Amino acid sequence: MVLGLIYLRVILSRWKLVLALIALCTLTAWAVSVFYLATKPKFESSARLNIVPTSEELGYATRFVRGSTFDGGSVLLGTYAEFAHTRPVVEPIVDRYIAEAAAAQGQTPAQWLAANTGTPGFSPGRILAILNYGEAPVVPLREEIIEEVIKATTIETVEGTYLLQLTVEWEDPKSAAWFANALSDAIIARAERASRSTGQEIAGSLEARLAAKRAELAGTLRQSRGLKSSIGVVDLDRQKTALLEARLTEQAQLTTDRAALDAAKSQVAALRRQSGGKLTGAQNTVEQTLAVEAPRAAGLEQSVAIRTGRIGQIDRQIASLGTVEDRVKTLDDRAALLQQEVNALTERVSFSQTENLANGPRIQLIERAKPPLTRSSPKIFFNTVLGFIAGCALAACALLLLGPAKPKDEDEASQPERTAQDRPVTAEPLPTTNTASTMSDHPGEGRGPVSDGPQLAPDLRQDDAEEKIPEPAPARPQPTPLSLVTPGLTRGLAPFSPNAGEGSGASDQARSDEESDGPLTIGNTALKPCPRPEPIADFHFPGTLPRPRNGQSYTGNEIAAIKRQFGTWLFEQLAADARGLYIAAIGQEQDARQLAQLTHSLLLKAGIQLAVVDGRQGGARATKPGKPFVYLGRLDAVAARDGLAAMPDSAHLLLATRSGDPADWRHELDCFLPRPAHVVAFD
Repeated sequence: MVLGLIYLRVILSRWKLVLALIALCTLTAWAVSVFYLATKPKFESSARLNIVPTSEELGYATRFVRGSTFDGGSVLLGTYAEFAHTRPVVEPIVDRYIAEAAAAQGQTPAQWLAANTGTPGFSPGRILAILNYGEAPVVPLREEIIEEVIKATTIETVEGTYLLQLTVEWEDPKSAAWFANALSDAIIARAERASRSTGQEIAGSLEARLAAKRAELAGTLRQSRGLKSSIGVVDLDRQKTALLEARLTEQAQLTTDRAALDAAKSQVAALRRQSGGKLTGAQNTVEQTLAVEAPRAAGLEQSVAIRTGRIGQIDRQIASLGTVEDRVKTLDDRAALLQQEVNALTERVSFSQTENLANGPRIQLIERAKPPLTRSSPKIFFNTVLGFIAGCALAACALLLLGPAKPKDEDEASQPERTAQDRPVTAEPLPTTNTASTMSDHPGEGRGPVSDGPQLAPDLRQDDAEEKIPEPAPARPQPTPLSLVTPGLTRGLAPFSPNAGEGSGASDQARSDEESDGPLTIGNTALKPCPRPEPIADFHFPGTLPRPRNGQSYTGNEIAAIKRQFGTWLFEQLAADARGLYIAAIGQEQDARQLAQLTHSLLLKAGIQLAVVDGRQGGARATKPGKPFVYLGRLDAVAARDGLAAMPDSAHLLLATRSGDPADWRHELDCFLPRPAHVVAFD
């Protein structure tokens, strides 16, 4: 609430500037819309398309956008939409437009272009081109129309669908609809050609890969057959199996023959041992048996040798097959894999060819553009509102740069302008000591050092003459006769003494004024008397503040109760800007301390950043940014007077008073403050 009052005070302080900026921007936007933009209206016409790409295109697009947040359908839809912004699509349409326009007027396209080509004017783009490049080449009318069509065409996609909305903005409603329909037809034709060509390219690529795989398969089979022919084997596995089976058979027969041979040899040996010393009949029988078994044993021995040789031959054949078995196996496996790839590619090629013929992209113009009945621009009300918003923003920037307007003293407006005859005549400045001071024309009005007094924070002073608020001019009182005329200033002016204390000249002058009965003269020249300034009217708080219940400091509840009346007056009078706030008391230190505590709490609760400084300490400075908050204490103290003398002209003085304190505190306390103070009375 308090901050809102502060902002409102800042705005009201410069309400004329704020209203002027807002009105200027609003009227400018309205005037430009009505008197310039309305003379060149624009019309919008839209057409809607439904584009469904093929599965191959979707698959390719999905692989293309893998890893991103887009899907393949959106990418393809955006690709088809961008066809309307390409010159190969727009140029034929513009040529048709020029040909139809020329035919309607009974002219050739060249004659129509020549008749509609005028002298280039000073448009913003042309002026900018001249400033940047030193020249602005003249663009042919055909190229200009092409660029305007591209810029005036906008394409929007309906999210979640394959619908496209193509909008063209043109100066003529019929031309806008014509361009929208022509671009839609061009997109359909271009998309179909692109889809067909894409399918053909995919099918051609698959066929090329199929031919390469088939050639590779044939070469592998030739190598395998050549290797098998070199060893006289067609089927390596079958041949090896047969050899193994033959070896097993021969090995079994060999074992049987060896057993029979061993038995025959044993029997022949036994018969030969029995042949000696036998009877004739027995001898004949042994010899006959020996004659039978001996050839049999020899035959068995021969059979064993033959079978052993056959087994060796089989082993050699098996060994020869083992040397080429790895190579043959590698070739056969490669041939099998190639055969699978060939089969898969054959199926894909067949499917691609069939899909390109029967499942092409279905692109339909579901809504043709029609000439609009109303213009699309300019939007006068919308532009006026934008101008109003821009004016508000410009006014806000101006307030941030300039700040609140500095208040004028109320007495300044009511004071009559002084003329040259009313100005007092001043003598040559007398030599002074190092301490410069400003004397009051009225006895007891006080003095105030302007340069050599104790300084507060440098950032709290405003020494720049441009930033100072002019002091109110005193009203013209009736002239009062001064001292009796004496030839050498023996009466009326006290002689100057270099060792005199500060303020002694004013006291002596006042005493001489009181004692003298005639006008003040220097030699034989009479000086005009200086007018006595009227008392300065201070700003008083309407009412009185209650004392803290504990007699020392206010509690939170007490501050909340006082805030309604005193807080409103405080923020309206003193807290609306960043000027310094000096706290002092006319009579008692306790009054200044309690007023400082109450004011400090209210300002902090309002969110105002304060830079607290103890003005009773010479050379004290603010340690942080914010609104200067300087505590002076009692005005009759020397430190308070020094701080008051160092107070900037733009700062506020907030005085605490109680019953019994002098009303004319400037005269009573001999304090020099030529501007009104803000006085708060306590119960």
